Amino acid sequence: MKQTLAMRQHLAHDNTRLRAALTTIADMAEHSPSAMTMNDIARIARSALVAIPRENPLLRHPEQPGGIES
Repeated sequence: MKQTLAMRQHLAHDNTRLRAALTTIADMAEHSPSAMTMNDIARIARSALVAIPRENPLLRHPEQPGGIES
């Protein structure tokens, strides 16, 4: 059960990242007449496809209760 919840959270995070990347790509394609935009779009698309774990807020703020310095 715990693994299922973790997987759902990871997939939800990936979906959010991919949607943001697609929105950025669509905006760039609509508003830029430059051929150099294709290089930027390709870079953003490659970066979006790399799976990354969701950020752990306790690692960013270890002073919070439950953080690594507790």
